[in-house]
Amino acid sequence: MARSAGVVFRKRDWDAAFFDMDGVLTDTARLHIDAWEQLFNEFLSRRAAASAEGFVPFDTAADYLAYVDGRPREDGVRLFLASRGITLPEVSERCREGSETVASLSRRRTACSGTPCKPAPTRSLGQSRCCGVCGVSAS
Repeated sequence: MARSAGVVFRKRDWDAAFFDMDGVLTDTARLHIDAWEQLFNEFLSRRAAASAEGFVPFDTAADYLAYVDGRPREDGVRLFLASRGITLPEVSERCREGSETVASLSRRRTACSGTPCKPAPTRSLGQSRCCGVCGVSAS
């Protein structure tokens, strides 16, 4: 018998246990925040270097929650840039790869390498496995 966070795993009671990966076993919120920070800081740094503007980094607490979290990528790009007084074209069929448009920035927003695991659910998974009960659902 294994116990974790108020859940008791007994082989006689369970044939399988399914744990969702997104936000349960892995800290995907941190992954998204880091990816947005990387995208916007690279963009803002290039923009500052090409002009007389100073570089003000993406604030992972305030900017992420206010402009990006829970929104479609292109809306997040638009809203964050608008908060900085920046307007980019939406998309242009003549734009080459690497051009600065809302669509191209949205496409460049990619996940960072590595997926941080959350310790408590990971312990539950390990304990359930010790009892012969295991399953992970990933979508």
